[in-house]
Amino acid sequence: MKKINRIISVLLLLCLVAGLLMGCGSQGISLWKPEEIMDFANGFSFAEDAKNELVKVSENKRFTLLANFNRGTVAVEDKRTGITWYSNPEDLSNDGLASGFNKNALQSAITMVYTTEHGVEMTCGGFMSSVRKEGLFYRVEDDGSVLFFFDFPNEMISIPVLFSINEDSFNAKVIAHGIREYGTNVIKSIDLLPFFGAAGREQEGYMLVPDGSGALIYYNNNRLTAKTYSKPLYGFDNGTSDKLMGGAASSAYFTLSENQQLPVFGSSSSQKGFLAVIEGGAARAGINANVAGKYTLYNTVWPTYYYHTIGTVNQTQKDGSETTTKVAEKHTETWEDFSVSYRFLEEGKTSYADMAALYRQYLINYKGLTSRVAAQDSIPLYLDLYGYIQKTKSLLGLPVETKISMTTVEDVNAMLDTLAEDGVSNVVLKYNYWAKNSYFGKIPTKASVDPKVGTQKELLALQQRLEEAGGKLYLGADLVNVYKTGRGINQYGGVLRNVANTTQRQYQFSLSSAQVDSRYDPWYLLRPSKLRQMFDTFSANMDKAGFYNLALDSIGAMLYSELNKDGVGRNQMRQIVAQALAAVDQRAEGLMFQAANDYAAVLASHILQAPSKSSNYDLQDESVPFYQMVFHGYVSYSLDPINLASNPADTTLRHLEFGAYPMYSLISRNADELIGSRMDRLYSADAANWLSFAAKQHAQLNEALSQVQDSNMTGHEILSSNVRRVTYSNGIQIYINYGAAAETVSGIRLEAKGYAVVSGSQVLCSGQAAGK
Repeated sequence: MKKINRIISVLLLLCLVAGLLMGCGSQGISLWKPEEIMDFANGFSFAEDAKNELVKVSENKRFTLLANFNRGTVAVEDKRTGITWYSNPEDLSNDGLASGFNKNALQSAITMVYTTEHGVEMTCGGFMSSVRKEGLFYRVEDDGSVLFFFDFPNEMISIPVLFSINEDSFNAKVIAHGIREYGTNVIKSIDLLPFFGAAGREQEGYMLVPDGSGALIYYNNNRLTAKTYSKPLYGFDNGTSDKLMGGAASSAYFTLSENQQLPVFGSSSSQKGFLAVIEGGAARAGINANVAGKYTLYNTVWPTYYYHTIGTVNQTQKDGSETTTKVAEKHTETWEDFSVSYRFLEEGKTSYADMAALYRQYLINYKGLTSRVAAQDSIPLYLDLYGYIQKTKSLLGLPVETKISMTTVEDVNAMLDTLAEDGVSNVVLKYNYWAKNSYFGKIPTKASVDPKVGTQKELLALQQRLEEAGGKLYLGADLVNVYKTGRGINQYGGVLRNVANTTQRQYQFSLSSAQVDSRYDPWYLLRPSKLRQMFDTFSANMDKAGFYNLALDSIGAMLYSELNKDGVGRNQMRQIVAQALAAVDQRAEGLMFQAANDYAAVLASHILQAPSKSSNYDLQDESVPFYQMVFHGYVSYSLDPINLASNPADTTLRHLEFGAYPMYSLISRNADELIGSRMDRLYSADAANWLSFAAKQHAQLNEALSQVQDSNMTGHEILSSNVRRVTYSNGIQIYINYGAAAETVSGIRLEAKGYAVVSGSQVLCSGQAAGK
């Protein structure tokens, strides 16, 4: 009788989910005829009636999908390698370490974090809280996929999960619009396949996470006191709080660490490996990793889906004190399912370099990545120049906002003359604060050149000069940060609003202390609904003025949500940004970004300040150039400004290892005026002090990197604590020695702080890194 009652109650839930899965929404359920609802519900089978074993569900030329209908778990056999991948470890019963929730998670296809009506945060796993509570149902779809319906009766939450195969991947999907919270509990996050492909203690290998340039976490590294690696994609969501609220969203956590800019993760041993791509719902996703011996006897890396976005607001109390209140977004974003595709590596090709090649091909096949690199005689030298600044100065004892020239068009031409004399012709120039009122001001919409920089005629002539020499002019603009309202943007309808429907302020943080820099006023972000309009207007005016290469600040790496009742979720914002950038790309000849998430990187001709390291968390073992391995040969990129680096020689070596081109952030005059300005981060930016070294370093990097400009980076090896070897698709290899003593590797002598470029058995060039 208990079982019958349980089936009846779940059938009622299935009827609700039916309308959602069919795309009708909850309002559409009443349109179904009773017999149609029963037909849908009857399509599901009760898991307790199934045998506790894996059975074949479907297959294609590449894969066989198996499922254990009794437990809600799956496996997929890769016919190419003969390897079977399991959603949960086969020998999990031998894990004597796992206990409590972790033992539950080992047996679960999904786990969940939820909050009670009293604000208490709880965790539960699908095995104990759904399967063992008679809450699991399943259905095999016509296309051979299997749909599991996990109902959590005690938590009063239900989650449908779909597993499928296609010609090149195994796919797992949380059907977001089918999730139901039918009690008072609220889902915070869902972990999908937390132990898929988990590696035991007897295996050797590593996990890849996309932290910064990429990081490796070695299996069984015994860093058992380190925190679990757990981090959202695309960095801090500026729509949720102002970074002043503490906890995981603290200013220190996000100011002093690297972002995850690519929605991928992987695991590799000498025998097998996989790369997982978060294809749907990436903007509400996170990536996690743990090593064996910490909570279980398995090394595992997995994705998280943040189902509800929580905002924080400050509330002033009667006594004048302030408290922080957490409030969920007004409309849960469920239009995009959370989907992850697992792509399995070929036998003998299981390294992170092979993962990068697999992801690059994915971007080519599905995301429009095309090569925007044309090999030239010389690699580019990136100049990141600043036209003018504004400071408050005293005039007759009164504070006056004063505009100060830093690099005029005339100054730029003089810099180019100097570089040309030293043999540098291919200069790709990003010009910042060249337009009227663009210095921490209103959103720019026009292409009006500020008189403190020069004239439009002079700037057009500079554009032509650069192109004739093989370079480019990219005019910078920030169309996201609103420092002053105006030009159709006001505080009521034009800027980002928070969950309490008030303006969401942004703050400048000190990199040294991660605290608010009190010298600067807070500002706002452009509201998502205004973004496309502003981008279209600006790019059209630039095109009309004759400028056709745009450097778009902030937007390439900033992704935020709007949590008020009229706002948009972060997934939708990602789509809005991608569409706006695609429209600008159609009009512009080239786009440059200052750092770039995946959806921006596929449109970029140049990326400045591509990630040069990982965050070096305690759990991580190595930083690797995974980001660069994906894009080299398709996009040109720099690392951080060399003139702001503490050790130029090591920076030279890092550029050789990462296949990056040198970039300098410079000004030509009034360097003392930077002190006390919003640009005081440019503490060593006087061009007169750097142009000679820039030419010398460029010549050295050019000798090595000009030969691989349009080649893919196909290999990266950590040969020792100091030595790296990078291999390109044209066969050229570059050896880098970071050590203070000379080393001989593979018969090749590497000087201290030295390098060698090799083709076959021939050393093409070698030397010691240029240092200032």
